[in-house]
Amino acid sequence: MADIEIRRSTLSKAREMDAFAATSRNAVNAKIGAVRARYITSLPGQEMIYSSKEREAKTYLALDPRPTDLTDFPFLEAEIGITAATAADLAALWVQMAAEWRSIGPQLEQLRLGSLASIAAATSPAEVTQALADLDAILEGL
Repeated sequence: MADIEIRRSTLSKAREMDAFAATSRNAVNAKIGAVRARYITSLPGQEMIYSSKEREAKTYLALDPRPTDLTDFPFLEAEIGITAATAADLAALWVQMAAEWRSIGPQLEQLRLGSLASIAAATSPAEVTQALADLDAILEGL
């Protein structure tokens, strides 16, 4: 019996590579999303709440004397006694958390975008697989 050689068209190979790259891009975003979730709450509108809390916290901490009437600080007023005992403690915590996010957030975005660029530049499934392995290795170190 003669050996049968199956040949695939360039278009067929390109479609397979495109599908693999698309799946890999989704994997990159999911991996980064999982790490981000360690630092932030992933709920619709949460980013706006975090921004509002940080603004309130910075404004509150800049006032001297600090007000006891928190009407102008609705997020502070609503969360006292839940996350921290006082408005000052809560505001300081929010400022600290925002600073921590500013440290890790850009690192994660650089990793995400770099990984996506590596996948876009890849010419073979092995290169795509290597881009994902490189991302995993870096994420393990965080």
